Amino acid sequence: MNSSYYQHQLDLKRKVRAAALKRASDLGLKQADKQGKATRKAASAGKANSPSVGKSRLRTAQRYEKEANTAAAGVSTLMAKAAKLERRSPS
Repeated sequence: MNSSYYQHQLDLKRKVRAAALKRASDLGLKQADKQGKATRKAASAGKANSPSVGKSRLRTAQRYEKEANTAAAGVSTLMAKAAKLERRSPS
């Protein structure tokens, strides 16, 4: 195996790492968006005129919270993947 093979492998790892960081960034934005929506829905639930509307808004807020938590888990997974690739590839 010559040096071009190793260079190619290194380039592939860098591309995978960059893709993981990009996806983590996208998921981080999604997490922040869902968290904001959950906060706004929870606040509007307290201002609702009827109990059924308040319950509905709280359920929606809980759904947004769940989606934000899922996105946060994805971010941590992708960041760990990127860190692992960073450790394995010399700079």
